[in-house]
Amino acid sequence: MFDTLVNKLKERLTHFRLGDSLDKTIDMGAIVDESQKKSIEEYVEDARREGAEVRGHNVQLLGLFLFCNFV
Repeated sequence: MFDTLVNKLKERLTHFRLGDSLDKTIDMGAIVDESQKKSIEEYVEDARREGAEVRGHNVQLLGLFLFCNFV
């Protein structure tokens, strides 16, 4: 059951739409500022160091975006 859930989440995250959070067709908006982005990146890196499998990547769009990371 766990593996099924993880696989479904991984699949769903590959189809997330990033962009303007005021657009109702968007799943995830921008990060508030550079310090918030840095904090999130540090949490993700800590998880990697502790052996977690992390899915996701940075996305180059206008504004501050990180693709939804799944730990």
